[in-house]
Amino acid sequence: MISIYHPGRRWPKTFIAAFALIAGIGTSYLTVTANPASAACSSYPTTYDPYVVQTVYRVGRNLGVSDKVMLAGFEAGWVESRMNNLNCGDRDSLGVFQQRPSQGWGTPEQIMNVRYAATRFFTPAMTVGAQHPNYTAGQIAQAVQISAFPERYDQAQGIALSLIALAKKLGTPTRDFDGDGRADFLARRADSGNLYLYRGNGSGGISSYRLLGDFSAFDIIVPVGDFNGDGHADLIARRGDSGNLYLYRGNGAGGLLAAVQIASNWAGFSSLVGVGDWDGDGKVDIVGRSRASGILYLYRGNGNSGFHSFVTLSSSNWSIFSHLTGAGDFDGDGNPDLLARRSDSGNVYLYRGGDQGGLQSAVLVGDWGAINSMVAGGDFTSDGRTDVITRSVASSLLYLYRGNGTGGVLAQLQFSDGNWSNFNLIS
Repeated sequence: MISIYHPGRRWPKTFIAAFALIAGIGTSYLTVTANPASAACSSYPTTYDPYVVQTVYRVGRNLGVSDKVMLAGFEAGWVESRMNNLNCGDRDSLGVFQQRPSQGWGTPEQIMNVRYAATRFFTPAMTVGAQHPNYTAGQIAQAVQISAFPERYDQAQGIALSLIALAKKLGTPTRDFDGDGRADFLARRADSGNLYLYRGNGSGGISSYRLLGDFSAFDIIVPVGDFNGDGHADLIARRGDSGNLYLYRGNGAGGLLAAVQIASNWAGFSSLVGVGDWDGDGKVDIVGRSRASGILYLYRGNGNSGFHSFVTLSSSNWSIFSHLTGAGDFDGDGNPDLLARRSDSGNVYLYRGGDQGGLQSAVLVGDWGAINSMVAGGDFTSDGRTDVITRSVASSLLYLYRGNGTGGVLAQLQFSDGNWSNFNLIS
């Protein structure tokens, strides 16, 4: 285990202020002593990775852990890695909990799978919590981690609680279909109609792909996150002939379960967008654009494979946009956002979601005129920021625009070799 907390030294004031802004808490709490320990890592992240936060919370929820054990997991995750999936650490320590292969925690590959690492933490933590009901969350974490600095876990309680609250708000990572804490994307071949899952490697590329099935009958396919509340990322698809809407539940390991029809005759929408929990009720929602009027409607998920109501999200005519995509929390304010690309200029705009589920004014992100696909809502580089993948019209190559965490993007990078012109849908 690495020791991010170290007695006798305090967090720099700049970091205290930055974290207070991110976590939404006052700086008066942050008086714990801390310093990155001497370890194999050349540097440490300054904040959490939201996809690690979401995945750890999802694992704990699926295991049915108590609130105290969940808190223990987040205290340990913050102390050991600031809730990041580190590929370095003290001696052979790895991952979000800095578990050591040499001490029987698993292989390096297993430990670097966030879902596996969280399960390996929560399983013994549940036993400790049941056997010692008077233990604090920090004492439970210490019993599992066996740290040389046992007091540091309870010192992180305030930070851990704020991250749990964030995890509840963000829900399941929209693009993590295989549960490894890394963003994935979908692509369908034009010749066969076969839909493939391309698994992100967490460092701005692809690790592997797998066939999901024949989706030639569908004209819209969109990742939506955990739509039915089982802890796994799902997708929604619309049939081109009937307009009926189907939910394909993810199995959490990169595959799909049988389709379930969730709505009839949605042919009147020109776009459907997975936006996560837009209204903050803990359930995943989607946005539909009317084909006739261009108006945006928010369909509020009921958390159980359906919708319980809809509202007008924007009464403006959004037909001027060729691409709409859910952007996750693109600007780092804790609310999901939308990205939209204008057909005439190619300009891409960020529409920021509000605390009450509204839509704030547009912010220009850049001129991306020469693209024909735009995929957002995933952290493809494991830096804790939401990124965008585009496909070039000229070369059919995929390019990555790394989010800067405040609503903008960094320099363009090539995401994948090869010609992607054989795919008629990238989502």
